[in-house]
Amino acid sequence: MKNFNPERIIGGTDSQKEGFKVTLEQAAKKSGEELFGELLLEPTPEEKLAIATAVEYVNRISKKYGAEHEMDENRIFLLEKDGISSSTNGRLNHGMCDLLHKCVAVDESLSNAILSTNIVHEGFHITSYHSFQIMEDNVETLYRGGISMVDRKDKGIYLAKAEEAIIATLSQNFFEEVICKDPFYAEEIRKTLEVKTWLINFASESKSLNEEGRKRLLDIFKEIRLLPDVDSVYFNLLENNEKGDLYKFGYFTGYFEEKLSETLHERAEERKVFNEVLDRLVVDSKGVLGTKEELFDHFARAHFTGNYFPLARLIDGALEKGSFRKVAIELGNMYTETE
Repeated sequence: MKNFNPERIIGGTDSQKEGFKVTLEQAAKKSGEELFGELLLEPTPEEKLAIATAVEYVNRISKKYGAEHEMDENRIFLLEKDGISSSTNGRLNHGMCDLLHKCVAVDESLSNAILSTNIVHEGFHITSYHSFQIMEDNVETLYRGGISMVDRKDKGIYLAKAEEAIIATLSQNFFEEVICKDPFYAEEIRKTLEVKTWLINFASESKSLNEEGRKRLLDIFKEIRLLPDVDSVYFNLLENNEKGDLYKFGYFTGYFEEKLSETLHERAEERKVFNEVLDRLVVDSKGVLGTKEELFDHFARAHFTGNYFPLARLIDGALEKGSFRKVAIELGNMYTETE
């Protein structure tokens, strides 16, 4: 991974920038033991393969979109169960991207597919464009993270939803292109699909559900991507003949509530909003912006290179001046006057 470029530090004096550069370089050398102590685990051979698979994909796709950084396999740290939550005082779960220390950390998982997917998600954060800002009180803070940008007048974060939607889309591509096709994950995928089929059939045929409840459950079950400890779930739903279907469904409901964040496609709301904006832009431009997939590629390139100008010129040229700024606000997390 390339050294941090001091030109990507906004604000501050030359001396402050040089001092912060040294801080960043030193932080990037800290070992896993220094950062996470007893939470750190040594990956098993299977976990090492899951990690390597994720790293290869992240670096290949990031390079496609012009990323300057690569993901360093030696800066991926595996932590014990709930280690991320412990190390962040409950702020994060399952995975984290630490731009200051140039590393990714993830919790161990009974699912190699989930382990790989978590690394891919955090990896697309670490390989994205990023810059820092030195505030007037000499506090250093993140200014740009991928395509998103903090408003200097503290009005919010432009394109924050776009950043998460881009990463979630690329992570979904990894799931479809690698997880669903690589023999390494085949047994997990087979059992997950059979569990999904059982759940969908149960919800479709159950007489204890009203139509509204049935539709809600079917929508949720169709969004299931992976299941932690799928072997146990598979046994309890499909191989355990001592319990009835209603009992099995109750068992899964308890399991699902606990594991919800690990089972569904990630960032569903951000992806929905982002895709609606892309669809609208393509229609409003009468084809000038190309296909939805081509427009996505322009957004992704801006995310990884940090260069907004080609995307802004493209959108403003196809529609009208100021259109890109409106999109940046619409896809941002902006604060209201009362916040």
